[in-house]
Amino acid sequence: MKRLLVTLFLAVPGLAFADVSREQAREIMLALSGPSGARPFAVFLSADPLPSGTVVAPFVGDHEETLMSGTWFGWIDDHPFAFFAHPTRFVYIDAANGTTRVVAHEWWPEVDGVFPFSEEAIELDAELVIISVRRLTDPTE
Repeated sequence: MKRLLVTLFLAVPGLAFADVSREQAREIMLALSGPSGARPFAVFLSADPLPSGTVVAPFVGDHEETLMSGTWFGWIDDHPFAFFAHPTRFVYIDAANGTTRVVAHEWWPEVDGVFPFSEEAIELDAELVIISVRRLTDPTE
């Protein structure tokens, strides 16, 4: 099966000369995820910028990327109820200037060989989840 690699570069107004906060990175992730209610999706964002030298790769495939600078890393799972492989997006936000790249993949991400948004990781830090279709239901039901 051929793998399609799509990279999208975005300029974020107002972020060119300032460090990007997690809140600003969160807003970028929300803007990329699409209109509310369009379809189920899940959006995740690293707790802190990943340092240069960090290796990010899809669980399956040979596209490995070594970060060259501090980077907020996000993952958008466009079909969270589907079995893998299915469309997902890795989002790289430069922590210094907000330059954003979106790379299409078909698997979940691994950061230095570990899935950063596992259930265990989320239990330790619920802020990793920006949007989850699981959280759209009433937890008391």
